[in-house]
Amino acid sequence: MPISLSDYSWPIADLTTISRADLHIAVLMFLENVKLGYAKHVGLNKEIVPDYQELQEAAKDTNATDLEKQIGDLFNSFAKDHSDLIKNLSTGNKEEFEILLDKALNDVTGDQSADGAYAAIVAGVKYQTLAEAVANSNNKIIKLLADVIEDIIIPADIETTLNLNGYTITNKESHTITNKGNLTVVGTGTVDNVTHQKSALFNDVGGTVVLENGLFNRSKENGQSASDSGGNSYYTILNHGDMTINDDVVISQGKDSEGKFSSLIDNGWYDGNNNTTKTESTLTINGGKMIGGLIAVKNDDFGVLTVNGGEILNCAQNSILNWNVATINGGTIACDKIAVYNDYCDAESDKGILTINGGKISGTIADIKDNGASKGSSVTVVGGTYYHDVSNFVSEGYKVVPYGNKFKVVVDEDYKPETNSEPLVENNSTETTEPTNSEVNDNGSVGS
Repeated sequence: MPISLSDYSWPIADLTTISRADLHIAVLMFLENVKLGYAKHVGLNKEIVPDYQELQEAAKDTNATDLEKQIGDLFNSFAKDHSDLIKNLSTGNKEEFEILLDKALNDVTGDQSADGAYAAIVAGVKYQTLAEAVANSNNKIIKLLADVIEDIIIPADIETTLNLNGYTITNKESHTITNKGNLTVVGTGTVDNVTHQKSALFNDVGGTVVLENGLFNRSKENGQSASDSGGNSYYTILNHGDMTINDDVVISQGKDSEGKFSSLIDNGWYDGNNNTTKTESTLTINGGKMIGGLIAVKNDDFGVLTVNGGEILNCAQNSILNWNVATINGGTIACDKIAVYNDYCDAESDKGILTINGGKISGTIADIKDNGASKGSSVTVVGGTYYHDVSNFVSEGYKVVPYGNKFKVVVDEDYKPETNSEPLVENNSTETTEPTNSEVNDNGSVGS
């Protein structure tokens, strides 16, 4: 049966005259009582016997009656302000209860816990630094207990899940999170980077990352233009491994997502010569919102990009710039200049192969531009909804038709293929509705 909170209630009184030291004692007393009831509730063989006399001596100038009153005052205030804790106390969610207990204690006393500052908890064990938690997290869940300022490395032999739990990780001087292992990020919260030429998340060669939730940001991003970094600019996410972005993820650059020097996400290598293993960097975007950057998603040297959903918006130049191999099956891709830009450099790492099966794509200057056709790039369009007529990119057997005030690519039912040619099949589009965008009469160009 759920714990009866009436077992732990005391009279309400004014807390304004209680000193911090006495309040801290009252917190400890309250927690001991609640833990005792909780232990009995879940059947733990754990006895917690509060020693009123010891607490009274520690308070020195507080008698037992006043101290009990303080404890009661604290409980009533605590219960009012921490309904989430009370809910978990009643339902028997032990892990959530312990985490919320620490967070609530910090709210009341200004400390991270009665025993010291804890950054995270793993399998019931609390750690004072996130690095320590990571080292003990293989095949386990790391749950943040506080905001932390650390540079975190996930080693190659670690497979772990990081629950942000509503808190923020900010870097000290390097990438905020460098992943060499297998990392999944869940829970609301923020991963931030404030240092020039460093990312909120760097997924190294051989690393695997799945982003389920969270805000990834460079809060002090100051990129002014394609030629001016403002002294603090870089990719919010840099991927050299395998990465998947799902729903409930937001990736931004700066306070108002107004970075204009660096790309928001770089999938692949700025200089492919530095990729000595020639390993492909794979990025799959199933959902989420990516906002800002000179280019929102740059598919760089050795990059393989698949977009199945999500929103890729509000970039300074292009929503997507493809240098290597990119496939768009769905999602909303919108830009005030050129939405999707394709280019070619070489046949090994910058192939310029772009396939569009679906999605809602809108750029006020152009929806698609292929700058490498004369050099060897290719664009195949067999689906999607567009702001402009993209007939010059549509594959044989397909056509562009009006779609409200936009255009849609569909199978041409009147098309008669040549003898022995393969029959046309429907594309893999995941689009559902048409996009919207406003007209802007600017000229776009491509930056790095």
